[in-house]
Amino acid sequence: MSAIDAKAVGALLERARREVDSGLLPAAQLALALEGEVVVSEALGDCTTDTRFHTYSAVKPTVALTAMELAAEGHFDLEAPVRDVLETFGANGK
Repeated sequence: MSAIDAKAVGALLERARREVDSGLLPAAQLALALEGEVVVSEALGDCTTDTRFHTYSAVKPTVALTAMELAAEGHFDLEAPVRDVLETFGANGK
C-alpha cells in the first residue's frame, strides 16, 4: 500500500462518530500507520489518543488474520511448531 484512501478514512471516522454520538460506544480510537509512521490518530468520546482499553479476547481474530496473511506471503509455515517461529516460545521445553 502506498497511500491511505482519505475518503475511506473519512467514512470510517464518520461511522465511529455516529456510534459514539448515539451512545452505542462511550469512546472510540482510530490510528492508522503507513510505512512505519502514524498518519491518522483520532480519539472520540470519553478518551484521548493515549487512553488504553482492555481488548481481552477481541484481539484474537485480528492476530489470527495477520498470521494468515503473513503465512500467505511466505513469512512462515503454518505447519511449523511455534518455537520455530518465535524462538523464546521454545524456552523451558515448550
